[in-house]
Amino acid sequence: MLLLKDVPTLQSMATDNWAMGNWTRVENIFSTANTESLVVMCNTDPRLWGPGTDHVPVLTTLEYALPVTDAEQRRNFRKVDWDKFHKELAEQLCDIPGPCTLLTDLHFQKAIKDLTRAI
Repeated sequence: MLLLKDVPTLQSMATDNWAMGNWTRVENIFSTANTESLVVMCNTDPRLWGPGTDHVPVLTTLEYALPVTDAEQRRNFRKVDWDKFHKELAEQLCDIPGPCTLLTDLHFQKAIKDLTRAI
């Protein structure tokens, strides 16, 4: 349980005097053992309580490291030797089946894979 004991999360609208309504705790915020250590804070914020609603928002802050990755190298299509590209593409397209009606999902997926590999 991440939300501390006795933190109210709902004001009952079923009472005679709603402005003084009964406060209860109906939200239980659970965590698994492997994510509990990532929780920095779990609390409510009545300032964010919307008009005409009975639930108070529960805010949870997690702290975890994002893996650092190298920037992906992108192709610069402006520098392509298009004559050479067209020649190579024509050779690659000769190695895949020619155009035909694709009747099954398996045939469709294979055609996409073949075309993508050729390009």
